[in-house]
Amino acid sequence: TPPAQPERGWELGADALMAVNLAPQLSFGARVNAEYRFGLGRVTLGVMAFAPVALREANGSVRVSAYLGTVGACLGVSVVSGCLLVAGGALRGEGFDVGIAHDAVTPFFLAGLRLALETPRVGPFRGRLTAELLAPMTPTTHRIDARDVWETPAVAATVGLGVSARIP
Repeated sequence: TPPAQPERGWELGADALMAVNLAPQLSFGARVNAEYRFGLGRVTLGVMAFAPVALREANGSVRVSAYLGTVGACLGVSVVSGCLLVAGGALRGEGFDVGIAHDAVTPFFLAGLRLALETPRVGPFRGRLTAELLAPMTPTTHRIDARDVWETPAVAATVGLGVSARIP
């Protein structure tokens, strides 16, 4: 039998995400992405959104959410792939239960790595588990009444579970 030809073509996917350190508490979100595969190489484009989570303090609360676009260059062998990622978007902070409420949207850029494990394709579909380590390039501090209550940590992490489908 002739050797198998490397994959080439587009896949569209969606993932449920859980993130640590993108907000003051564990946050949940979703990602949709498109990936072009060519041999061992892959280029991925995605959009992630995380639901707001609140940090409550004695003198008020801050609610934080993240909205990001991602671009990645990946290499994949069998069911494992690794990617170099850059992400950019916005970090939104909302103050509430304070004397003077303030909302702010700040630019938010990150760079990091993604590791993915995929199931073999069943028809056009495959499942995947992803893990990402991302370093914020734009530190952001949230304050309540001129007091710092949360700052973006040096490293954030996400874990995702999803499915993708090959586009003919």
